[in-house]
Amino acid sequence: MESTEEVTPVPNGTDYSHSLQAKVAQTDQILRRAFQDFLPERVFLSFNGGKDCTVLLHMVIKFLERKSISLSALHCWYFQPDDPFAEVEEFVIFCENYYSIEIKRVRGTIREALGKICNVEGSQKDAFEACFMGSRRTDPFCSNLDHFQVRRETF
Repeated sequence: MESTEEVTPVPNGTDYSHSLQAKVAQTDQILRRAFQDFLPERVFLSFNGGKDCTVLLHMVIKFLERKSISLSALHCWYFQPDDPFAEVEEFVIFCENYYSIEIKRVRGTIREALGKICNVEGSQKDAFEACFMGSRRTDPFCSNLDHFQVRRETF
């Protein structure tokens, strides 16, 4: 089945539909605001090797490159389940090598992992203030989230 949506070429030769262009532009605005409101070293990206997180990782890296922000400023955490799939483990290593970044590992559920990462009992100067999470509105507990969601609970 052919799409009836108009496609516009972009400078790198790739064609994007208007709806995808709008989503990319919106994501760019969100990234711009995030890095205006928070220092890059106070932001981390939650990663699980899935499609949504991988797209988000790519978009964050390309944004940082366009803004001449060092990729060493990117904190990326792989939320590693107790019994991970070997293919996901390999893909995480692939992403580290492909993007030349370090992806730190933390075991546990999302809640447990966020608790470990966001635990600020130590030095406040090292505390994270924001997290990028690749999620969809249809994911559990995500239907009412805003792009910038204040954490209302402790972990």
